Amino acid sequence: MRSHSGHLAPYQRIYAQMLMVLPGDFRREYGEPMLQMFSERYVEECRVRGQPGATWFWVEALFDLVRVAVFEHFGMLLQDLTYAVRMLRSNPLVTGIMLLVLALGIGANTAIFSVINAVLLRPFPYAQPERLVFVWEKSADWEKTTGMARMKSTVVSVANYLDWRAQNQVFTDMAIFNIWSGSLTGAGEPEVIDGAIVSANFFSVLGIQPQLGRSFLPEEDSPEADGQVIVISDGLWKRRFAADLGIIGRKVAIDARSYTVVGVMPSQFQQPESGFSRFQRAQIWRPLANRRKYFTDAQQCNRACRNFRVIARLKSGGSLAEAQTQMDTIARRLERTYPETNTGYGVTVIALAEQFVGNLRPILLLLTAAVGCVLLIACANVANLLLVRASARRKEIALRLALGANRARLLRQLLTESLLLSLLGGVFGVGLAWWSVPVLLALRPENLPRFDRIEIDGTVLAFGLGLSLLTGLIFGLLPALQATRTTPNAVLKEGSTTSAPRSQARWLGALVIVEIALSLALLAGAGLLVQNLLRLQSIDPGFTTRNVVSFWLALPKLRYSTDERIVAFEEQLLSRLQTLPGVEAAGRVSSLPLTGLNNWGIEVTIAGRPRPAPGQELNADNRIVSSGYFETLGIALVRGRLLNDRDRSNTPKVVLINETMAKRYWPGQDPIGQRISLGDERLWQIVGIVKDIYHFDLFQLPYPEVYTSYRQYIFGGPGLVVRGQVDPASLVQTIQQTVHSLDKNLPLNDVQTLDERLARSLAAQRFYTLLLVLMAVIAAVLAGSGLYGVMSYSVTRRTRELGIRVALGARPADVLRLVVGQGIALVLAGIGCGLILVLGAANMLTGILYEPRPQDWLALLPVTLGLFVVGLLACYVPARRATRVDSAIALRCE
Repeated sequence: MRSHSGHLAPYQRIYAQMLMVLPGDFRREYGEPMLQMFSERYVEECRVRGQPGATWFWVEALFDLVRVAVFEHFGMLLQDLTYAVRMLRSNPLVTGIMLLVLALGIGANTAIFSVINAVLLRPFPYAQPERLVFVWEKSADWEKTTGMARMKSTVVSVANYLDWRAQNQVFTDMAIFNIWSGSLTGAGEPEVIDGAIVSANFFSVLGIQPQLGRSFLPEEDSPEADGQVIVISDGLWKRRFAADLGIIGRKVAIDARSYTVVGVMPSQFQQPESGFSRFQRAQIWRPLANRRKYFTDAQQCNRACRNFRVIARLKSGGSLAEAQTQMDTIARRLERTYPETNTGYGVTVIALAEQFVGNLRPILLLLTAAVGCVLLIACANVANLLLVRASARRKEIALRLALGANRARLLRQLLTESLLLSLLGGVFGVGLAWWSVPVLLALRPENLPRFDRIEIDGTVLAFGLGLSLLTGLIFGLLPALQATRTTPNAVLKEGSTTSAPRSQARWLGALVIVEIALSLALLAGAGLLVQNLLRLQSIDPGFTTRNVVSFWLALPKLRYSTDERIVAFEEQLLSRLQTLPGVEAAGRVSSLPLTGLNNWGIEVTIAGRPRPAPGQELNADNRIVSSGYFETLGIALVRGRLLNDRDRSNTPKVVLINETMAKRYWPGQDPIGQRISLGDERLWQIVGIVKDIYHFDLFQLPYPEVYTSYRQYIFGGPGLVVRGQVDPASLVQTIQQTVHSLDKNLPLNDVQTLDERLARSLAAQRFYTLLLVLMAVIAAVLAGSGLYGVMSYSVTRRTRELGIRVALGARPADVLRLVVGQGIALVLAGIGCGLILVLGAANMLTGILYEPRPQDWLALLPVTLGLFVVGLLACYVPARRATRVDSAIALRCE
């Protein structure tokens, strides 16, 4: 019904707008009759039933319209899907290639996203983890005095922690903890368990409570408490105690002491230990009580001994910047109050997530960019194949347009085909990712944080589905638009079924250039990482690793309560180990090499020199060793003498230093004969200088070290190294029996050969390099196959042209040069764009390298040359086929 002005009435305009939910073809055919029928019934309802009847009619009309729209859209979708399946089945080889390419791209992205999700995105198993921060001390002179350039923060003294806790206004609470290991004995074999010593409020700061029992009480944290209570992990409870619900109140023996189990933590709980430490898998926690007795205000060690970690919870609404500002103020105040111990020491506040996985973020982002490039290359490949298919279907589409088909309807049909293809590729891709997760877990280094939580969960599946849909749009939109822009008259008048518009050829070439550019970027990154790994593997650690087995022992203080007992046990053990069949040498050291763990830094004072000003102290790392340690590891003596069995508690104190310490603290001088003190008033005479070794890992440059005799500087819990004449793994059982002959309750802990430790120190770099090389190889293969496909199509499309050239006298070499030249132009353009991409990503690439150097970029030469050769081969095969074109047959094709 129309108004007198000739326009639709308001209710008609509303209904006409509602008709837009219907499919376009259906609306064009039935929209006008539906509007007319609605108008007539609306007028009738208003006349008969009034406004209530009109309102109810609107509701009925709305439901009818929605029902029809859903039915028609579903019918068209079903029709489009049926047509798409038929088209995909019409050329199974091409369809299979596209599915394989998409499965590789989507599967790689889904697998890497499962890593990103587990490591970076999934919340930590604490209450409001975004409010948790680590608080560290930092020394302005740390790098200069220790050489540890990569160490940006250091552990905390108890006294400073207590002042921080009392003076800050930005944290709801702060807790302190330290790593600890103990020998668990009793039921079953003796076992060394990693754990932590914590303040009573540790679990409350984290916002998590035991699943059984309770956490520590405030009174259990006082200096008067005996500290003989523990909380255990869910894993230890199930493995060692068979998930006994009566575990609460049970006595267990650790380091020959009796502890009462008061709680069992939930299965998802993880110790918030920094970096890649194995102590993230802590299984026992005990209160700080019996340790606080050694940190009273009467002792300067209260502030100078920095052994602990601090974790804090920000107040609601508090920010990291605000916390850093306030802690800087407190640090300056403590520096003025305690200049002897706090001069030069500041505070660093680091978010929990950054502390856990901050070092991983650059490499994970690089891997994400790599798999993203693989997916883009896959999309370009599939888009090329669809463009070629669209060229073959130009007459079909032109005929359908000439017969009245709607362009939007054809576009929708072609996009449905692309989306179906991408969804099928996504299904195979997610399956590939599902299969690859166990492989990733098997290949991953053990010390990477949160990698054990990688899984294909709902989030990852949703990502795979969304990525599949996005991929279908990316590679399907361009071919669909190209196909539906066909001019029916022009196409139907063409004489060749293989001809195609120049714009399509340009798009095919552009996509190949993109593929080659992305491939070069990936190959460059992989080349840099391979070169970086080879450089790391070529580093001489300064000691021999062949046929050396290493382990350490945790000596219970109750049984080894005096220096005499400790020394007597170690002397007997070393004597027996050295006489074992097949053993060449044995030694002890306070901290095993290549474990990522260090001894404490000790202050060095040189006799005859003024004491350095506060904050300018000289520091070194103290290694407490036996005389056989240097022989076992083949650490070379530069000059002087080594430690020997005559260096005992009743003889003058002697010490060895490394080359770095000699050069740094006695530049241009001979330190042999000089006397130094190591944190106290006792004087030690330097009797020898030994070669530098990479003790911490291969990334830390050697820093000042002193070597003291285990008979003169007593420290229980030794690490031991045993070099055999054969495979040291065969000696482990004999070594265990030897240890048990002296103490049956003493287990070997962390038993590994030094070759294994060396390999583990580079395991993360090897893992990342392997993944990136794999992505780069896949990218290069896809780019090469894409170029081959485009050149093959170009030769087929230009068959008539090439036939005419041959008929006019062109030689095969001329045809070969023409076709190869066209392909090489695309390759060179792609390489040029790829070099621009590499330069743009230079900061990301160099940021993950070990000591990057300008000559590292020479790795671009072989990968660029290799990609050029791949491109040349991809061009040569179709070009060779073009030289065999028979001019008579080519002309008859028309």
